[in-house]
Amino acid sequence: MPVVEAPFYDQFPGFEGGYTPNGIFVLVRIDPVASVAVLEDEETTRAAAALGTHGWVLGAITGFLGGMILEPGGKLTMSLRLSLFGQGPPSDKPIASIPVSPAPQIYDDRPPLELDAPLPWPNIYAHTNHSTSLIISRIHHGSARIEATLTEAQRKDLCIRGMKDQRNWHNLPPVTVPEEPVDPLYVYSNMPEPSEENEDDDTDEDQDSFLGQEMEDMGAKIAKLRIYGEICTDPSMYPGPLGAPCELPEPVRRIREFVVHLISLYGLILTL
Repeated sequence: MPVVEAPFYDQFPGFEGGYTPNGIFVLVRIDPVASVAVLEDEETTRAAAALGTHGWVLGAITGFLGGMILEPGGKLTMSLRLSLFGQGPPSDKPIASIPVSPAPQIYDDRPPLELDAPLPWPNIYAHTNHSTSLIISRIHHGSARIEATLTEAQRKDLCIRGMKDQRNWHNLPPVTVPEEPVDPLYVYSNMPEPSEENEDDDTDEDQDSFLGQEMEDMGAKIAKLRIYGEICTDPSMYPGPLGAPCELPEPVRRIREFVVHLISLYGLILTL
């Protein structure tokens, strides 16, 4: 199957030369190795590779997030926002879903989405509490594609419903207790200032300078870390069953653990 590696914003198969249209359905999964590549750390790369690949999750492109990264050549990389879909409603809160016809409607105020073509998988629901924003590391494409698309009105309605459900998540039945939020990582060097006692010791000073530079370099790399994902436009590549939207963030959680380990290893300070 053909693959577009590290695509620019205007390299979506079938729409080359322009921005990726909203409303297109694709398969998506996290790319752990691409996500940690900026760290240039062999141990972290091996750990990311050991995570393997999770199942493909169905997503619909709801926005282009160009401008996050600018390549040296001046072209924007492809960065997309996607709403996520699963086979069946979410198990924890079925209300946080919208059926895709012909899947049965569960709640009166959440009528099914009527698409312009059937999806290749049965019993599909939009999981309104799950969306993702990713820089795209590669695109798998072939002769087939997912014919169904969202209209602009459907895309806007889905985004609005998603924002409302995410904001009101713990009040949706069954009511749940909010978890502690996961804060972003910020790092700064914990390298001590050289003391007057050893300021004449060139060896110690050189070593301190080297260690300080290593810490500074790693802190800068961590600050540049972004989550990458790969997408597939050919449904014949993965006939199913589809991965659940709630499983997509698991590699991201593990990548965060790798970063926390590096912060500790390099003597950086983590502020939350």
